[in-house]
Amino acid sequence: MEDELDRELRDHLELEAAEQQEQGMPAEEARFAALRSLGNIASIKESSREIWGRSMFDRLLRDVRFGLRMLRHSPGFTLLVVFTLGLGIGATAAIFSVIDNVLLNPFPYADSEHLASIGIHDSSAPPNSGARDMFPETEFLDFAEQSHVFDRVMGTRPHPVLMTLGSSPPQSVNSSTMTGNALQFLGVPPLLGR
Repeated sequence: MEDELDRELRDHLELEAAEQQEQGMPAEEARFAALRSLGNIASIKESSREIWGRSMFDRLLRDVRFGLRMLRHSPGFTLLVVFTLGLGIGATAAIFSVIDNVLLNPFPYADSEHLASIGIHDSSAPPNSGARDMFPETEFLDFAEQSHVFDRVMGTRPHPVLMTLGSSPPQSVNSSTMTGNALQFLGVPPLLGR
């Protein structure tokens, strides 16, 4: 836009200077006469920028009004557009949330890249039966004492709990019992206590 304005002003000056030269004026005087007749170039540029900016805003406002009128005349299409936009925005937010939580910030724990879940493959189990990740408490304690591979070991045991809030009926809530070192293991300071 700025280059176009400079080119327009330069062309106008050249045409005006050429007209002055045709009337018998020397080239240098013709150029000064063209500059005088054109006026303050900085002022012309400023007013042109203001007009272009205002006209762009006016065009945008007219386009928005026209679009709203068209959408009002066809409510089915409007509903489809709004639904499609909502679906697209929702899907984008969900994908970003997954990428953020899985790839960028997987776990909110200290040294989360060093956390591992262990399982024991029982040699007496049938092939392709997978590893066992649930252990009796005694087996877990033996493993925690005898393991020299891991810095720390923590255990959890899931179990449902019935919970009531006020006068509402009891609801089953999934909870877990954890070993005493769970908060230290995860690097999470307790809110109360030690």
